Amino acid sequence: MHGLRVIEQVRHERLEIWLKIVSDLLPKEATDKIQGVGSVFAGCESITEVVTALLGELSIDEALEMCDTFKAELLRTASDQAMPVS
Repeated sequence: MHGLRVIEQVRHERLEIWLKIVSDLLPKEATDKIQGVGSVFAGCESITEVVTALLGELSIDEALEMCDTFKAELLRTASDQAMPVS
């Protein structure tokens, strides 16, 4: 298994790893807001809620840039974890 399948599997089966990857990709300011008391993310209980709250804090250009960075990092991570198909 490799590529998008690995990404999907990690997201569904290893949420803690998925959240670590997501947090590593966020700009420092966004990470500070997530970890801060009383942040817009304090009540978030899912990745969807975190993403929705984050999008409310970013401009369209910032959000699109973050999506591009996130996609590139996910593909790199999936590639690094890919196992040869025999």
